[in-house]
Amino acid sequence: MSTGARLPRGEPRGVVYHPSLISNRERIYAARAGKKTQWLSRQDRCRCLPDMTEDLSVREYGANDFAALATLWSDCDLLRPWNDPQKDIDRCLENPSSTILVREHPERKGLGASVMLGSDGHRGWLYYLAVAPDLQRHGVGQQVVRAAENWLAERGVGKVMLMLRPDNHAVVDFYRSLDYEIEDRVLMAHWL
Repeated sequence: MSTGARLPRGEPRGVVYHPSLISNRERIYAARAGKKTQWLSRQDRCRCLPDMTEDLSVREYGANDFAALATLWSDCDLLRPWNDPQKDIDRCLENPSSTILVREHPERKGLGASVMLGSDGHRGWLYYLAVAPDLQRHGVGQQVVRAAENWLAERGVGKVMLMLRPDNHAVVDFYRSLDYEIEDRVLMAHWL
């Protein structure tokens, strides 16, 4: 039994997706065009989106990817003056319990998505999740997060954590759609 909502009268029959997406005309147009259905969560909800995950696999970062990755991070507004992307990448790749996963852009040269991830021995952590603005809301972020989860699970990690700014509501909603939960914790830091 589905927990989603049916499209309004006159829309394609049999298409079910999460109620919060009903007003999004882009998804309705995608359904009319016969695009594939992309599953949102284990609760048997789906949404109609162009399938941007087909034929493009997620792979580990390569030595020739730096310029494209830095451009992607810049396009996604992830770079901060106190974080040198080259140093962050080097630190990540020097550690055998961390990596960067990337995905090519399907329509132009360069990267369409990335995630930096690693394990502290108990938990996995995700950083720098980036999806090119023109690929957002097409299942690409979900594909990259699931690839990161698989990479961690293959190394015996049972829980994935991440930190978000509390006012970043769109990203919080994205992770909630992937069944991530907000946990009651106090985050503390000390600069060295």
